[in-house]
Amino acid sequence: MPQRSPVIFWLLVTATLCANAAAVVSLTSRYFGTGLFYTLNVWSALMLAQISVTAIWLVFRPRLDLWSWIVPPAVLIAASILRSKLGLFGGGWTTLDYIFRTALQMLISIVALWFMMRTAFWRKWSPDATHAKWEFSLRQLFCWTMVTAVLSALVGRATWSGSQPISVSQTLGIFAPPVIAVSAVILATSDLHWLARLAGYLIVGTAVGLTLAKFLFWNITDRLLVEFVTEALFVAAWVEWGGVIPRVAPVAHSQSSVSTS
Repeated sequence: MPQRSPVIFWLLVTATLCANAAAVVSLTSRYFGTGLFYTLNVWSALMLAQISVTAIWLVFRPRLDLWSWIVPPAVLIAASILRSKLGLFGGGWTTLDYIFRTALQMLISIVALWFMMRTAFWRKWSPDATHAKWEFSLRQLFCWTMVTAVLSALVGRATWSGSQPISVSQTLGIFAPPVIAVSAVILATSDLHWLARLAGYLIVGTAVGLTLAKFLFWNITDRLLVEFVTEALFVAAWVEWGGVIPRVAPVAHSQSSVSTS
């Protein structure tokens, strides 16, 4: 994984902010919904990709600080509101439903990455990236307790259809962002040539899109491919060049393991 370049980092920040601004302008335009075709899927990919990047950034931070508590909820709420404006799931979905679904997607990504960075596989795969021991701190227990309480409150106020919230319908789609997030991290930290990594990102996005098309929406295969390939490339750009997975010196591995627990 290449070292973060400050120039590329700020270019990524600028590109992300410009894309968000373009999405807001598009959604608030009186011409929204006319002739957009794949644009809706690109905006959806942008929102989900930022959720995945935030999850990666949070898990691999050397230590929790004030930004660790501010950034994830802010990104979650902003992405959920924009997804609600997109109306990808049609009528009947409230903004709260989108918040609950997006929160699940972020939480599953965090849990999957949290477990991965504590495995022997990760220590061997990327020895110069942050890893941690299998142990809990009081701060982590407090965090998980608070997250569980918030999700319980959200599901209690969500829209229900039959015996389940509509936000957990089409369950397979909930796991799409976590799969892309974990795959992007593994590919970006590999020793593969950059062309091979690029092919890997394209394959992951294509595989996710085709899987969802086969089991859920076969009639919009092309739109799903555009959405998840775009999401995979966006997440890959941030993992490759954005520095969301900090490097650690080999001598600091044991100290880093303690500080990130």
